[in-house]
Amino acid sequence: MVKAFFAGMTLGAALLGCAQMEAPSPPPEEAESESQASLTTPAEWRVQRGARLLLLGVTSDNHALYQEGERVYATALEPGATRQLVAQVPAGNTAFVYTVGKVAFCWTDPDRSLPGFGVSPLVVWSAASGPREASAASPIGTFATSASADGRSVLFPTRGNADGSVGDVELASTDMSERTTLLGAVPMGFPQGYCRPFAAFVGRHGRSHPVALHCEGGASSATLSSWERGERVDLLGGIATPPFFSADTGGGSFFTTLAGSGYPVVVSDDGEVNALDEVRSRIGFFAKGGSVVYTAQTEAGLELRRATPGDCPSTETIADGVGGILTVLAGSKVITDAWASPDGSKVAFFTQRDPATGLSDVALADARGGAPPLSVDELTRNVLGGPPFSADSKHVLFARIVDLTTGTAPLFASGEGGVRQFSDDGGWSYLPAVRGLVSFNDSAQFDAEDFARSTADLKVVDLSREPLKPRLIAPGANLTYFSSHGGRRLAFTTDLPGTTPGLYSAEVGR
Repeated sequence: MVKAFFAGMTLGAALLGCAQMEAPSPPPEEAESESQASLTTPAEWRVQRGARLLLLGVTSDNHALYQEGERVYATALEPGATRQLVAQVPAGNTAFVYTVGKVAFCWTDPDRSLPGFGVSPLVVWSAASGPREASAASPIGTFATSASADGRSVLFPTRGNADGSVGDVELASTDMSERTTLLGAVPMGFPQGYCRPFAAFVGRHGRSHPVALHCEGGASSATLSSWERGERVDLLGGIATPPFFSADTGGGSFFTTLAGSGYPVVVSDDGEVNALDEVRSRIGFFAKGGSVVYTAQTEAGLELRRATPGDCPSTETIADGVGGILTVLAGSKVITDAWASPDGSKVAFFTQRDPATGLSDVALADARGGAPPLSVDELTRNVLGGPPFSADSKHVLFARIVDLTTGTAPLFASGEGGVRQFSDDGGWSYLPAVRGLVSFNDSAQFDAEDFARSTADLKVVDLSREPLKPRLIAPGANLTYFSSHGGRRLAFTTDLPGTTPGLYSAEVGR
């Protein structure tokens, strides 16, 4: 949902070399044969029957978790699949689900009045192991929750005290037959604790292993530790707090910043440290080709810089007057997933942000270096409604808020053809699919008494087409939907009159 992305991870203020913006095209027209009046949701797409199903998440192996009444179920996204009971939820509450690869972490009793949702029982589910009770008191901390590449091992916070300020981080097999405490009685306080642990499985397949940035005892700085071969190895101490690090795709190098100076460094999995720059930094990530893109705080303001680690790192500024990086990455995916466009060429950022609304401008930097930054929309009226790039990296995606009360916003794509609106003015969210296809929902209708019953029309558009002609997938579907099958299908629920209520799965590119 668009409103949720106001809290997406960003870094702060102003742009160099704003390009003149083309006027956006008018909203696209629907194909006549696919009007809302004539299209209903086909029965062959139905996965599970049920009224008022709340879709909570989809795993990478195409299983959906959803809540019906006071129970959470998991099901393969196939017509007629047999569902599996995952957990019981206290009356009046809604479970919180975080998926990493093939694994779903289901906190059954979150306290949504708290910023981090407090402490809750935790059930871990995968298709291979089914539901397993992992913790009776898990601080809800996705920054320290992760699963291995093969889905056989998990990391999660557990044994939290009543306010979630202290707890353990545990490594376990997904079926809970093997369990090891990696970090005991460490500071937590998710999501904003000064020294909350930051942990993930890094690397691929055989090299997938836990790495954590954490504080111990009364330490004011953090330590980066790895368990690649089962034994803890401390790679670097004296790291800045609140903790932040990111990993390269192979899980062999890590970006972080030093306490005190704030200087950015890259640490190898054998503890070798390479300084990138003598400037205060906070956020950085690995780009394709082994370079690192990071923030640099200078006397003139914040910059985005690019460096190649080594004995004599080469450094270049790719954008100055920066306010922050635009991303919707959250939890442990901040550590492991790509911040740049899928092809590694672009970084979305903003230069200014309205403190009253949280809205910003939109700009692009060249993650490979060489090209000047580009302004996409220089006005502070935008927010991300999903990931900022299409799957083919040819378009930057964003939402332009027109109704701060509801959060509805027309959805835009900017590419070689200029800035084009691909939704109506009642847009809500979007997800990149494959190639230039993007799914989205618009014509949002809100239920004032029960937000979960709010609806929108679910559609797909091919951004490579001229003119744009969105295809209607499901009229009046429930707001929350997910992609599956590598972006080739969508999972959604509907209670639309005339359609059997339930969970459905539709092909994106038919």
